[in-house]
Amino acid sequence: MTASEIIVSNRELVLITLGGLPMNWDTFITTISNNGKFPTFDEILSKYTQEETRMISTRRTQKHEEGEPTTFATQGKKKKEKETP
Repeated sequence: MTASEIIVSNRELVLITLGGLPMNWDTFITTISNNGKFPTFDEILSKYTQEETRMISTRRTQKHEEGEPTTFATQGKKKKEKETP
């Protein structure tokens, strides 16, 4: 049997995926693990994508509230600086 012939079960794939996430994902892992129903890999992928989007949005909001320029604000300033003679 070659490596390309090995079949990984959904359960193994979910456990490997959750086990490979960094420590800042502990809350996500705990929530998934305590859900009661063991998720499919597709469900994990969907929830992971939603959580990652939420985390990115939260970081942007925090930077904006702390007075740090967001990506859009920085890009706008660069354009204005270039246009000014």
